[in-house]
Amino acid sequence: MKLLVQEVVENSHDFSRKVIEENIVEGETINDCFKAAYPYERRLRYCNGHYIQFENGNKEIYEKYVEWKQTGVSMSMYYGNGTVD
Repeated sequence: MKLLVQEVVENSHDFSRKVIEENIVEGETINDCFKAAYPYERRLRYCNGHYIQFENGNKEIYEKYVEWKQTGVSMSMYYGNGTVD
């Protein structure tokens, strides 16, 4: 299975959106694809106005992704190689 992950930036002045990067993630299941897509979202967590979307804004896939994040993201995925106090 393959999913298109797009990095989108939203202009804070006129709220226009622009796709600035596209990546294809692969996996045996949709959960494997979500696991491969998560690092793209994680790297944007401190960038205001930046977010990811799937397949040109497919809301059905994004809703499944949000559900997956509730249980599918491990501590090591969330914190990466950082030290947690």
